[in-house]
Amino acid sequence: MKMKKNKQFRGFKISLLALSVVGSTLLHAQTITEIPPLDYDTIQGDIAGDSLFIDTGSDTSLLSTTEWYQIQAYATAAIALPKTEASLRTLTKFPASDAFSYEYQNLLTEFTNINQSGHDWNSTIYPGIVDLALQLANYGDIHPQLILPLMDQLTQLQQNAISWNLSAAATNRDAALAFLNVLKNFTTLQQQATSKAVEELKQFAADVEAQKVQLDVIESDFSTLLSSAAISTLRENIRLLNSEIAGYRSDLSEAKRNIGLCAIGGPLVLTICGSIEGARKIRLDNLIEDVNNQINDANSSLEHAVNLAASYEIAHSNINEMLTHIKNALPQLKKVQLHWQGLESDFDSLTTSLNSLDSEDALRNANLLVAGIVSSPLAGVVGPKWLEISTKARRFAQNAYVIMD
Repeated sequence: MKMKKNKQFRGFKISLLALSVVGSTLLHAQTITEIPPLDYDTIQGDIAGDSLFIDTGSDTSLLSTTEWYQIQAYATAAIALPKTEASLRTLTKFPASDAFSYEYQNLLTEFTNINQSGHDWNSTIYPGIVDLALQLANYGDIHPQLILPLMDQLTQLQQNAISWNLSAAATNRDAALAFLNVLKNFTTLQQQATSKAVEELKQFAADVEAQKVQLDVIESDFSTLLSSAAISTLRENIRLLNSEIAGYRSDLSEAKRNIGLCAIGGPLVLTICGSIEGARKIRLDNLIEDVNNQINDANSSLEHAVNLAASYEIAHSNINEMLTHIKNALPQLKKVQLHWQGLESDFDSLTTSLNSLDSEDALRNANLLVAGIVSSPLAGVVGPKWLEISTKARRFAQNAYVIMD
């Protein structure tokens, strides 16, 4: 995918790319030019403070437990939807004597698509995104183990170049390239994994958006069935219930906010999933009981319509809220992709610079090339920054582990 390069993601205020240019122009210079210290805009985000994958300026992460919970509620409801004619007939109490018309076939097709999306999320996309967070968390531990030996070899290279011990300097150069190659390989793998996650999440969002539109179209096919007073009241009650739950989420602390309207054992058995206590829980339980009673108490002539309407409304409302979180997550995940692309390019440039030390004259002047690197905070203040990012990434992954009661 073609991505626009933005200066804030080109990292290091003088990036390693810039260092390669500086190094090549200084190889035969007579004086050492001061090279500004490196920093990690590549990791943090831009100067204005826009968050990257992990917001290092606060205690927040890309997706809160609440937002993860809503997406998981969608997946749980999605995989409970029927995907065969027999299961749709059973679940919606479809009259045995009625033909399964094309309208119902269209609805079944869409329910099947939503069902598959739920499985895709649970089996591929969700684990992939969590794995990315864990990789970044682990990189906080890996980074010093890779950077410190690299910096040590570069320091020795500088010292040996100054003392004209060119054989030792060449050995240091080769060792530095070996450590750098490990960093490059790790970064390349992360860039590829992130690109894959971006594409999968984009496709998932597009598929679910299409399902939402298709459900809107299908609703017109059942306009007569779904527009009666009793059915309209039921659907409105479900919408109000979802709205009230959403309002409670914004009022509760993070620890108490992971609540949602879920379908356990099928799309028609409503329950509260998550942590909520006291009078609010009693009120929500009563509201759910009212809706469930309306479904259960429907007379035989309305039974099919009531069950069909409930299935439709729950599927539709879950999609609407879940899409909001997915769309919010996509731009942030793309920033992660740009981050790894930037680091990969920077390491490539540094490799090119070190490979240019391929003669005695070049090695004699190696001090000029590495001076700006070894005097930078690359192995100093950046270490705590990686540790902070590691901690935030780990919390991001922990947020993703929500329990669907």
